[in-house]
Amino acid sequence: MVKLDTAREWITTLTAFSRFFWSRFEESHCAHSASALSYTTLLALVPLLALSLAIFAAFPAFHGISDKVLGVLFENLVPAAEETVLEYLRTFADKAKALTGPGILFLIITALMLMATIEKALNEIWRAPPYRAIHRRLIIYWAVLTLGPLLMGAGIAVTSQLMAMTRITGDRDSIGWEVLPVLPLLLEMVAFTMLYLVVPNTRVRVRMAIWGGLLSASLFEVAKMGFAYYITHFPTYEAIYGALAAMPIFLVWVYLSWLVTLVGALFTYCISVFHAYAGVDSTSLPEHDLILAYRILHELWQGQQRLEFLGEADLTIRIPWVNPVQLGKVLGTLRRNGWAVHDDRGHWLLCRDPHLDTLLDLYRSDRYFLPPPGMATKALQPLLSNVDGVIDKS
Repeated sequence: MVKLDTAREWITTLTAFSRFFWSRFEESHCAHSASALSYTTLLALVPLLALSLAIFAAFPAFHGISDKVLGVLFENLVPAAEETVLEYLRTFADKAKALTGPGILFLIITALMLMATIEKALNEIWRAPPYRAIHRRLIIYWAVLTLGPLLMGAGIAVTSQLMAMTRITGDRDSIGWEVLPVLPLLLEMVAFTMLYLVVPNTRVRVRMAIWGGLLSASLFEVAKMGFAYYITHFPTYEAIYGALAAMPIFLVWVYLSWLVTLVGALFTYCISVFHAYAGVDSTSLPEHDLILAYRILHELWQGQQRLEFLGEADLTIRIPWVNPVQLGKVLGTLRRNGWAVHDDRGHWLLCRDPHLDTLLDLYRSDRYFLPPPGMATKALQPLLSNVDGVIDKS
């Protein structure tokens, strides 16, 4: 009986998490963001390839592996792609090497545009402030653009070394032979984890980022195999587009890649805040938005009296009955109506004096609903009674 109850709890929790994940997927516009990133990638792909080759040329330890790096990139860019796409990419990358100063500057700007689009998408998922000091932003962008190729180069170097050791010893039971199949997955997991840790303009816990990186890397490998199987066994695009089939195939794969990346980021966010969502009841209804706004302003005012600056995670802890999705929506409403602002460190700050404003001012600042009598839960009943009394006096 205990096992049955445990199974039911797991199913209930999984169902609630799935609903929460899907609601955040829609609110974060992940599908739209993946489309925007796909378009930006088309412009930034050649600059990124040229930048990667330039980085390898600057490190003597990576001399001679540029072709291998390009091979790995092309294999991941379009699994089972036609040689047409790969040949175009090779040609573009070779021509980019001969660019002069203005051309190189344009390539760098294009690569930074891609990073800005990635940051915007991840900040929207984490509900992080879009504003960040320009010097911090450039440092993070440059770190990602340089560490990414170096990580790939190191992975290829290690793979080559392990393969060489296996050929020399002839021992397929060695550790190197066992590591080789999972090495791409590990490298992808590290890359995704670093992306989720560094790029969002908020603090992300390492453990959560690792779980998100593992999910993204696993989905990416599954997507590669599934996409390659579809392209080789169901050549629908070739029948429709003929010689131009390579381009839509490439676009579809770039879109799927970014969708996997954003799904992993969203998973990282959801497992970080779901503990506060799991116990939520009917307080997530729109009729409780005014009460939540009132409570948020109260917590921000109390925090600032103690010189404590609160972020969204802090508010989730201080308001245990709140749904994180609803919290983000109401915070956005308060910012839009001039009650609170979000700084570049992720803190929410009051921008109006609570001694000069009434609850009626808050009520009139947006289209808030009031819960009818008897609708509030036990957790909200005392606060709701207080709100009703103040509004009646107003």
